[in-house]
Amino acid sequence: MSTPNEKERARRLMMSAIDSEIREKERSELAGYLKKYPELEEEFKDFKNLKEITMNVNYTPPPESVWDKYWLGVYNKLERGIGWILFSLGAVVLLIYGLYLLIESILVDVEIAWWLKIAIFSVIAGAVMLLVSVIREKVFLHKSERYKDIKR
Repeated sequence: MSTPNEKERARRLMMSAIDSEIREKERSELAGYLKKYPELEEEFKDFKNLKEITMNVNYTPPPESVWDKYWLGVYNKLERGIGWILFSLGAVVLLIYGLYLLIESILVDVEIAWWLKIAIFSVIAGAVMLLVSVIREKVFLHKSERYKDIKR
């Protein structure tokens, strides 16, 4: 009667034998398992063949033209990324300054009724809150986006 633990132990011993890390006592234990379970002997042969094949695989470096195209793509992405960051930062600073000037001019203007000032501030505060809410949602959802690595 076979137990899953015996077969699992045999598989561990097979991996040790393939990696030349097996002791003599374990080698005889493995031989006993291979006699007891013929299907493991076939699996062991397959693993040996796989090891031999992978040991004989040679790395062929790509031609220089491939590296040239690669680095052009990396530089383009890096330049564009930095450009978008600088553009965004500048736009945010200008928008904040513009809002500051707008609020300052509304507060100073005595011709605008108090209720109209409150309405304007409500619209501005609501727009800012909605913008922050949307940005926060996009940031948190992007972290758990299931399909972000899928290319169309």
